[in-house]
Amino acid sequence: MTSANPLPPPRFEELWSWSEDGEAIVWADGATIAFELEISVLLSEMAARGRAPRFGALVLLLAATRGKVPHAGSLDVIIGWRKGSPAPDAPPHAVKSHQQKEMLRERLQAVLDNLARLAPAGPGRPVGGIPRELLADRRGRSVLCEAVFELTPDALLEGGGSPASSSAASASAPDPDITAAGQLLQRLGPGGAGGEASAASYLKDLQALEPGLAALDPSSLPLRLKTGLDALPAAAEIDIPPARQALELLSELERDPEYAGLGKVVRDIMAALYLDRPPLASRDTQAVGGISDIANKGQLHRLLLSELANDDLVLSVRLAMNEALFLCPDPPALSPPHAMAVLLDSGIRMWGVPRVFAVAVALAWIGRQCGGKGQALGVYRAERDGVVRVQFLARAGLEQHLGALEVTEHPGGALPAFLEEAAKLADAQPEGSPAEPDLFIISHTNALRDKDFLAALTAAGPASVHLAGVDRDGRFALDRWTPLGRALVTEAVIELDALFDMPLPSGNRPAPPRLADPREDRLPEFLVVQPPPLLLPVSTMVDRVLERHGGAGAAVTTDGRVWLWDGSGLGGREVSPGRLRGRLVWVGWSNPPGNAAAVSDPANAPGPAPTATPGPSPHNYGRMLIVHHRAPPGTLTLATVDTSRRPATLEEKVLMTTEHLGSVWLEAGILYVHVGSSVHLFDTEGREVATLQLPAQTYPMQAFPSNGGWFLQAAKLCYVHWDGRVARLQSVPGVIVGGTGPQAVVLAFSTEGVRGPRLLQRNGCIVNHGDGSVVRLAQYDTITGKEQHTVHISPDGKALCVTPAGNYGQSWRYNLSYPDRPARIYRKVGAVHDVWWDQATFPAWSLRKRITHIGPLPGGGLMLRTSKGQYLHLEVPVANVGPNTPLVLRERAASGTASPAGAKSAADSPAQGAAAESGLPNLLVAESGPFVRTFRPYVYKEDVSYTLSVATWEDGSKAWLDSRGLIHLQPARTDLVEITVVLAERPGAWTSDGHLCGPVFFTGAKLGAPAPAAPVWAAIQAFSHELR
Repeated sequence: MTSANPLPPPRFEELWSWSEDGEAIVWADGATIAFELEISVLLSEMAARGRAPRFGALVLLLAATRGKVPHAGSLDVIIGWRKGSPAPDAPPHAVKSHQQKEMLRERLQAVLDNLARLAPAGPGRPVGGIPRELLADRRGRSVLCEAVFELTPDALLEGGGSPASSSAASASAPDPDITAAGQLLQRLGPGGAGGEASAASYLKDLQALEPGLAALDPSSLPLRLKTGLDALPAAAEIDIPPARQALELLSELERDPEYAGLGKVVRDIMAALYLDRPPLASRDTQAVGGISDIANKGQLHRLLLSELANDDLVLSVRLAMNEALFLCPDPPALSPPHAMAVLLDSGIRMWGVPRVFAVAVALAWIGRQCGGKGQALGVYRAERDGVVRVQFLARAGLEQHLGALEVTEHPGGALPAFLEEAAKLADAQPEGSPAEPDLFIISHTNALRDKDFLAALTAAGPASVHLAGVDRDGRFALDRWTPLGRALVTEAVIELDALFDMPLPSGNRPAPPRLADPREDRLPEFLVVQPPPLLLPVSTMVDRVLERHGGAGAAVTTDGRVWLWDGSGLGGREVSPGRLRGRLVWVGWSNPPGNAAAVSDPANAPGPAPTATPGPSPHNYGRMLIVHHRAPPGTLTLATVDTSRRPATLEEKVLMTTEHLGSVWLEAGILYVHVGSSVHLFDTEGREVATLQLPAQTYPMQAFPSNGGWFLQAAKLCYVHWDGRVARLQSVPGVIVGGTGPQAVVLAFSTEGVRGPRLLQRNGCIVNHGDGSVVRLAQYDTITGKEQHTVHISPDGKALCVTPAGNYGQSWRYNLSYPDRPARIYRKVGAVHDVWWDQATFPAWSLRKRITHIGPLPGGGLMLRTSKGQYLHLEVPVANVGPNTPLVLRERAASGTASPAGAKSAADSPAQGAAAESGLPNLLVAESGPFVRTFRPYVYKEDVSYTLSVATWEDGSKAWLDSRGLIHLQPARTDLVEITVVLAERPGAWTSDGHLCGPVFFTGAKLGAPAPAAPVWAAIQAFSHELR
């Protein structure tokens, strides 16, 4: 609400003044702006440079660095109006036209805004502004004044005013009774208190600041203070031949572990690539000049005539011994290089391996054939009816091309645009270059034989084209096409295994390099190898689980870790690096099976049920998408995990900043985020594509953030519809929410794999709006009664929990696949993360984790002592180790016989249990025994999900206890391998030279069966013997 009599803003003459002692300038609120000595030094330095500023402009600049800026209302005295009427003290030069007033006000307001930018950066102003340390230095303030006033017109500097004002200033003699600051004010200050002189002076002060502030970059001031430059010189642009750029990019790719396989394939293709027109064509066959030399090699028709004087035998011997002499003609001059245009197909036939193979062929072609300096090169990606220029010789452009896919069957539609771009390249060549460019098209072999493509190529009418066909089996064929026919130039079969070569744990894998110093404080090699050689159970409480084909899946734990596993009965691997911060909001696949969200087409609502992906291969789930919210600062972040990579990596991108987050859901590759009264739409790369402002009185059906998408507007069920261009709110026909009848709809939700909404009625029936099927929840009326109750839907929509009012801590969960079997759960929904996932399948295995001591056994094994006083032996069950002998971890009972790990010992204490064992020396009875060591905590600074403890022997050997149920054995001798053992009843183990043993759960499905323990057992024995 605006007051009837608002206080007017300060006038110009009220903004600043001299202090009572005349030694400082203070602002209207009493804050000190600058001292007399500082102003005198600044004026002297600027005058020495010939850029003495106006005194008022200098005061305004220094005040801005203190966070003091004139109010916008102080401009009224210049504009000559206030609230539409002329000011009573407006100067005679005040503008009269309303348009002129507006333009002048905008210019002067921009000056005030630029002054506000100079406020120093600090806790209240984290971005922008001038660094405080710069303003604390006198040289820094001098540099600021120099940067601002160097662009001020000479007419607006001190002494550049009107003759009247100059004469008036010169006529005023300084008063000896006032200070130097007072003399400065008398000579350089405003001409009086208010009136025309103050308004004109204020206008000139702002105009003097205008050009310098507009061009000022506060971030460049530290550089200007150090070097005198506003910006460092940029690197010179050097014309590097395309072939050299391709080879430099190839060297960079070969050094990158992710692209090293691509670099190897490019080298193989370069070795096999051959072009029927070499760069120096017909060098010896075109006699364009005279004879330049005589050599002992050449063609027979260039033999010296004197050689024919020899008889047949002598001539034959001279030819065989390279003694015959030949005439050498002058070689022709180097012809200008041809322009080269390359067209890459990214259509449906190129998806997968052929697309990467085609990139390798293009790099090899450019590296071999594009060598002339100044040669024009253009690489294009084919679209349906056009082409897109690709920055192919830069890594960023290469990655961008690999991320683009098209759905065309062949590149025929792009040929006219491609030939037009190729002609432009030829026109840009130096004078005298061939008019016809070299054309090169790379596509799938079947696409290049497609009759529609060949018809389009014939209609386009190029003189000649090189067609390179590739397929997923590594076959490569290069043809030269002309209107007269097609001829094979070269073909080869390239080994493509290197494209996706992964460091898999196998016996063929070379041992990692060993450190020479055995006492060096180094971590176990198992923690360094990526991906980890052993598969492990998920050791932390699970927050969300995503299932895939064949028992594979992914999980997000409560501490923000991401786990992946490749099938049922297999362990998992943790995705690196780091962990997710903040609250988990939504998890899903970028390409989920079926339709898990709203109706996608209102014209066909509710639509048919989704169909399975054709073909024998399992569904392609795409990347794993994770949305998490961190408050404060309220950032909503999208994390993506590419499960096709090994090792899989996690990448994050901030979507937006908000404190009040609603629901998040995915539909047809679009991520919907409901925030307040709007819905933001993002693609799976995190780019915002649209924003929908919801109408008034529109509410979400439920506040559960991970299963949303349905809204209520005037009893109508609505959803957000995106047609690829515009987002709008649509209603589901035939659905009315509310009412008192038994069939009244109380809730709508989505289920993965089900099209359209599922409607929960008051009588406990769930109706699938897509096909009309009905699921009846057993005992729903008995559970809810006539009391109020709360219904929560699982994130995947396959389960729901009902919590009656007043019955805290007790709920009933329904699995919608078995609705007649409600399960009672004694915990509050939402308080415990495994409410939905305690029946889901994710890797689990019982492991020993609480180990306190370790020591060697006489037979070469190891003995471990648990925190409960139990003794575990890591050994093999028989004396003679065979191919199928397993490694075991078993507990020793008080009688001296072995029992499986996990059986309770009869001994009441470690000493009693050891004394009861007959014939078996227990080296752990005395914790201070000569070979027994205690695990001590180890401070590990990395952000990991596990903790480490270490036991150290005198020779430098170490045993590392991993909180995930692992023990890492690190011998001191560098010629011995390291061992990592999973502490299970049937342990899994790995050695640093690549050997694995144990159940398939730990070793992986590629081995097919438990691996022999002999190599691992030999390494454990060697480690144990070194400890004694």
